[in-house]
This record gives sequence, C-alpha cells and structure tokens, in this order.
Amino acid sequence: MNFFLTGTITPVEVAQERRYMHGAESSYDIPCEELFNQLGLVYASNDGDFINSKRELVVQKIPHSGGPMMKKKILMDYLNENGLDIIWTLLGEKMAVTQHGEQTYFGVPCGVFYFENGELKGELNHHERD
Repeated sequence: MNFFLTGTITPVEVAQERRYMHGAESSYDIPCEELFNQLGLVYASNDGDFINSKRELVVQKIPHSGGPMMKKKILMDYLNENGLDIIWTLLGEKMAVTQHGEQTYFGVPCGVFYFENGELKGELNHHERD
C-alpha cells in the first residue's frame, strides 16, 4: 500500500482537526471536512481509520507516526482532478546538551516540500540559535 503522511497542509488542510468521538478509545487527527466529504469517507471499525464508499481503507491512524496516513494514490487523484496543489511545511526546535552539561546547542530545523511532476521536492534547513 502507498500511504502518505499527512499533517498541517496548505491549501487543503488534511489533518490537525482534533476530534474526540463518543465511544472512541482516544483522540486522533482526522482529514479536514473538505476531504472527508469529497472522498466520501466514513469511520471504519478501528478508531482513527476511515474508508470510502468502495470500503477501501483511505486514512489510517498509525501509532507514534505524528499524524494519520492517507493512501497516496487517492489523495493525488483528488488533488489532480480538482486542480489543487499541496505543500508541507516543517518547523521545529532541537536542543542538545554536551555530555557534562558544559554547553547547550539550540537549533531550528525548517523546510518546505511539494510535488513537482509527481516527484517530491523541497529542502530541509537547520538554523543554529544562541
């Protein structure tokens, strides 16, 4: 299966809509309302999983992955059919302390990724901070 990690995505915000459903075992990220409706998603038997009208698993909750996983072909077909593009932004913080605590290093990884002619492109940068 070709699943694609989704996160905060512009302009089609795929994930990060926190929901706690009655009877669910835990809270989890779900696709945004536009994708949910346009792809005809319904809740599957496993918390955090979603299927379409063909009963295909489209979105799956993968523990400790940082977000839901979406079947790549279904997402890409939807984007292409609707003339949409997708980008991923990454911004984080990283702190490291030397073995004896003598020095502390603080860095900020950041980047932007996108598809161009079916290939994932982008660049990850790391900026050091005082």
